[in-house]
Amino acid sequence: MTLDVNNVKDLYVWQVAITYNETELKVLEVKPGKFLGVEYPFFLNVTDIRKDVLGIGGYLCGDAPEHSGSGTLATIVFGYFDAHYQEPKIDFQSRYLSAFWMNSQLVETPFEESTLTLTVVQK
Repeated sequence: MTLDVNNVKDLYVWQVAITYNETELKVLEVKPGKFLGVEYPFFLNVTDIRKDVLGIGGYLCGDAPEHSGSGTLATIVFGYFDAHYQEPKIDFQSRYLSAFWMNSQLVETPFEESTLTLTVVQK
């Protein structure tokens, strides 16, 4: 699956929770997307927020250039135990990890549902 950001202005820090059914799916790999152009340690992968929740995020460091527009924040590879699995979803209302982004002035803004998309990519 790809986690894509759509039409953002000045993205500097981001985090999001993705819910999935652990009896149907297993997280195999989480890779940074190309939108911010950063790798570890500036890309964070936290899988143990609670059962069935994947928390991921990323950030820029220092005086980085503004990142605006649309692109892929992360690619998440799931393995499945059941071919008829329920698709993972972005959890905008998670009580464990809020979905937000900050601009380069570190002003926090919640993501709107149209700003983030989670899309199945078949390989």
